[in-house]
Amino acid sequence: MRPVKENTEVTSQLFSPDARILIIAPHPDDEIFGLGGYLLRYRELFHKEEVFDMMENIFICFLTDGEHSRSHIPAHEVKHNRIEASKLALNRLKIIHQNVKRLHLPDGCLRELGPLELSTDQVNRNSYSILSEFIRENQINTILVTHEADYWPFDHVAAFDLARRLSKDNRCKLFGFWVWAWYQQSIMNILRMDKRHYSLLPVTEVKGEKLKLIDLYLKEKDADGVPWIGDLPKAFLASNKWKFEVVELIL
Repeated sequence: MRPVKENTEVTSQLFSPDARILIIAPHPDDEIFGLGGYLLRYRELFHKEEVFDMMENIFICFLTDGEHSRSHIPAHEVKHNRIEASKLALNRLKIIHQNVKRLHLPDGCLRELGPLELSTDQVNRNSYSILSEFIRENQINTILVTHEADYWPFDHVAAFDLARRLSKDNRCKLFGFWVWAWYQQSIMNILRMDKRHYSLLPVTEVKGEKLKLIDLYLKEKDADGVPWIGDLPKAFLASNKWKFEVVELIL
């Protein structure tokens, strides 16, 4: 059985100058763990010193602020620190501030809410419509979201379901990327992946810089000495620091 490797037909679409890409991250940090290497490769390919160039084609939406990652600490304190860490990471990646959207949906509760009423908050009540409008306004034609194989945390599954509907209704390509799936999949499941649609995206050349981006989320800690993003398993951290990132072309 041949192992999955880079499928250039899949990944070349992610580096196309015609692609206008929306990354949907359930929490601040998912964009770096799952796609930090891809974003760095994209930046090196299109970004020139002091000129944004094609980085204008990258958009990011954070569904929640990850405020429940430290359950015994006030949510507003966790929220603030996770947002600040994400700002540092996105600045380092040269992501344009205007291309970042935060919906501030309830962390850990997305699966319990319907796709058209993802928030009881008056402003963000209809997140599907908000994102559909965002997609149309910015002429987005490609969406990347946490893969359905990320079956925990449940917010990742809810994000995938939302993105799949948005992709179909707005005629966008849809890619799923792994964050927790690395930690949850057996090696046999990895070997059995559909090689026509899956790709292992090499990030060796930018791995050192990706580790610095990850460290932006890990180095700031609460009073207990635990990172604001939570006390993550060592195996999870190791898998997301590997020399590949996994993406699958869904639609």
